[in-house]
Amino acid sequence: MSRGTACRAPTSFPAIDKGVTALAKLTQQDIWLAYPALERLLKVSLPAELSLRVASLAAQLRAPYLAVEQERQTLVRRYGKLDKAAGLITVEMDSDEAGDYTLAVAGMLCRVWPEEIPFQKVKIPRLILETCRSCGHITETLFRIEPQLLMPLAEHFIEMDGETLLCGALPGE
Repeated sequence: MSRGTACRAPTSFPAIDKGVTALAKLTQQDIWLAYPALERLLKVSLPAELSLRVASLAAQLRAPYLAVEQERQTLVRRYGKLDKAAGLITVEMDSDEAGDYTLAVAGMLCRVWPEEIPFQKVKIPRLILETCRSCGHITETLFRIEPQLLMPLAEHFIEMDGETLLCGALPGE
């Protein structure tokens, strides 16, 4: 490393930079719903490249999600009351403040995030081919994910791909 240059962590990953990167104007609701779904998708056992793509997308949305969630928490503190038994501030839906809280949250979520967020849609394969570790046979696994996990991601962040994803080296390669 030459003098005067700083060592920095990579800001992109070559395996992810293939294809077109979208610059999207997202609503705060898009971000608020998508980030937890991505976090749950990261807990699913996926092939390495697909996991890396999902992790990269989650990393892009983390800071905006935390900002939106912090604003929602502020509204909870403003309109809620302390539940001493639970030790939490909650907004009771039958309280006088519930309507004001609901309107404030709805207005906040409908706002467009002020910055464009660059990201690449994650392609979810139809099938995954793997080599069985015990017998060496090639197995086809239908890629199954619960719909409630995919719905917050479907419009902006993922697309279903009819292709097959090869996982690891197959015999004869």
